[in-house]
Amino acid sequence: MFSPQISNYFIQKQLTPNALVLGGQSHVRYNPFLSKLSVENFVITKNKNIVIAIKELELGISLYQLLFDRIYIKQFDLDGLFIKVRQDKNREEIAGFSITNDPDTQAGESTSAEPFNYEIILPLLKLQNAKVGYESDGKKLEFIATYFNTKNIAIDNQKQSGQFQLSGKLQEAIINLSGKFDLIAQQGVVENEIDLMALDLSLFSPWLPETNQLKSGLVTLSGQQKIHLIDNQTKLGLKNSQVKIEQLEFVHDNILLSIDQQEFYAKELELNLNEASEVELSGQGQFSLNRLALTNHQNKQQLLASVRSISLPVINIDQTQTSPLIALPSIDINKIIISDELNTDLPPLLHIDQTQLIDVNISDRKTAIDSVSVGGLSIDTYISDTKNIDNLNPVQAFINNDEIIEVNKNPDDSALTQANSDVQKNNKPTSTSNENQYRFVLNQLNFSTPARIKLVDASIKPNYKRNYTIDTLKVGPVDTHQPNQETRLTVAGYGDEHEKFNVTSVNKLFAEKPSYSVKGYINEIDLSSISPYIKDALKHEIKSGQFNLDIDTEINDGNLSGNADILIRHIEFSTKIADAHNAVNTTASMPLNIALDMLKDSSGNVELSFPLAGDVNSPEFGLISLTTFLVKKASMMAAKDYLMQTFVPYANVVSIAMTAADAILKVRFNDLSYIAKQVEPSVEDNAYLSQFAQLLIDKPDTHVTICPIAVPDDINLKSGAKVTEPEQIEQLNKISMQRFNHFKSLMNQQYNIETSRLISCSPSIDSSIKAKPRLSFST
Repeated sequence: MFSPQISNYFIQKQLTPNALVLGGQSHVRYNPFLSKLSVENFVITKNKNIVIAIKELELGISLYQLLFDRIYIKQFDLDGLFIKVRQDKNREEIAGFSITNDPDTQAGESTSAEPFNYEIILPLLKLQNAKVGYESDGKKLEFIATYFNTKNIAIDNQKQSGQFQLSGKLQEAIINLSGKFDLIAQQGVVENEIDLMALDLSLFSPWLPETNQLKSGLVTLSGQQKIHLIDNQTKLGLKNSQVKIEQLEFVHDNILLSIDQQEFYAKELELNLNEASEVELSGQGQFSLNRLALTNHQNKQQLLASVRSISLPVINIDQTQTSPLIALPSIDINKIIISDELNTDLPPLLHIDQTQLIDVNISDRKTAIDSVSVGGLSIDTYISDTKNIDNLNPVQAFINNDEIIEVNKNPDDSALTQANSDVQKNNKPTSTSNENQYRFVLNQLNFSTPARIKLVDASIKPNYKRNYTIDTLKVGPVDTHQPNQETRLTVAGYGDEHEKFNVTSVNKLFAEKPSYSVKGYINEIDLSSISPYIKDALKHEIKSGQFNLDIDTEINDGNLSGNADILIRHIEFSTKIADAHNAVNTTASMPLNIALDMLKDSSGNVELSFPLAGDVNSPEFGLISLTTFLVKKASMMAAKDYLMQTFVPYANVVSIAMTAADAILKVRFNDLSYIAKQVEPSVEDNAYLSQFAQLLIDKPDTHVTICPIAVPDDINLKSGAKVTEPEQIEQLNKISMQRFNHFKSLMNQQYNIETSRLISCSPSIDSSIKAKPRLSFST
């Protein structure tokens, strides 16, 4: 037997050139009679740091087997192994020994390895409590193998076989791995099964670029793998494979991505790789994701975007050499939110309850989707008194942060980016044929439930508020490779109480020359509501008026044809009195109203027809109705006496007069009075309501403008009090519009009067003493 002192001497002699020191308590013995190597408390240090240690090793070899070119390891028991691995920019070390290539070695210089003509046989290997410490530029990782066993290992130049089993930990993550292999002439099968539980992704954050940070994330992985090596082909089969990532938090440029859970499961997947590195992948899987959010890293109350859940219940993969394909029977996305400031009461800018995609097929040349269905869409826009969109702040903060990052970039990097951009521009292909472009196909997109759009503008006084509902939206089909295919777009809905719109457009989106048609209408737009936007430019307010548009136009091969009809009912202007908010002076605007009267027909409407013709680059618009209106005007004046007699039967409800300012016949209704705070007509008003409705039924061409007027008593102010506070004015206007909407709905629902015949006027306030709240009518 060789004594430890002799062994230690020769070992230290080999270590000295590498600045390594053998520990004084190290014991290495070799028994030639038993062909057995025994090691105890073996330690090697470098700069006083342990680089390798072995608590106990028993290694036995059958020497007589060497006579048969066979290395037979009859015993291999290892306990308490430690190896330190170091890596930095200039060197790599394992157990204190450098493995960096010798710089003096010529690049083209190579040495041929001597053939290894021995067979290695290892019936059983036992390793326990092994540890590998990895260190790179001060960053550390630790792997512990609780045990590692092999059985029936047989290896030579032609065949390799055996079994293995590993149980260990990477930091706190538990790893279990087992398998077997059986190869002959580099062909055969390798099988293994793996379980990785709760691997902390933040361990790898130090190796990411400075602008990225992995704050947290736990990975769980399991599955069975089977590798077939056959005739220069590699086939990898995955069975019951599962990858789960939980509590992921990733930061990039001050944007925090967080995902509560995402999971991919594949019952079976098969990957084939041939000698030409061509890949074929086939199989089926499923994917789910819960609670994804993009927030401002410095202020998590600013939510850029979030998704409650994404589900791909079936993923079919069939990738051939010519046409890789992923088929998704359905994709379900629940609760999408865009731009939400969580510490305020404002709603998000965009909210979608549910989105469903049916029959999605994706390849390297084409994406085809049968249908996209969107449900529960709502868009809320809140404009502040400084004209900022308040609930867009999270998005604006992201844009501002991105601009700061661009400014702070290394100038050399920016120059390089610009240079690369210029190269890409110069290298762009000149051909733009459809055959060389990626194809996108969508059969239909639609809203499964009505969509809601709300606008609140506090930058004008009184605040502008509008609600729109889109009952119907349909788009399709779309095909980027079918220039002659017609794509139909249909949008229909209503705004607030009675505004309506319905538009259908048929387009050839990808034709060489534009080709489309638009047909539809927009009815009952209350012009008084948009008065605050134009009063400064016109120096007038719109006191009343209703806008209607009918359009029927088309473009074929660049030629425009069609017609647009505009109908403006009962439009009247007034100028603003500077010292009394919400009070108007109709006398000051009399010249403008007289000018409008010259365009009005017998019903007090302005009707314009615009023929559309010519080339799209030089269209022609015609006005053919102005002369007609003037002729109608003269005719109506001549028929004054007849119309006066016509309305006599309703003398107890209406009065008739010819006003100098209007220069036309007016049917004057008596006011409908209310008591303070009352918003619905009382029972005592039934006679008035029925006679009012009967008049409109008997005179189907008559349209009535209704002006709601509030008084200070409606909000518990003293009668005759001057109202100047914006909040109080807003409250009174709200009560006025409630009276108007109740009256309009009552006429429509109880008496079947078309809502388009009842036109709203801007709400006003009467601060005179003993004034009564009322609805004032005019035609």
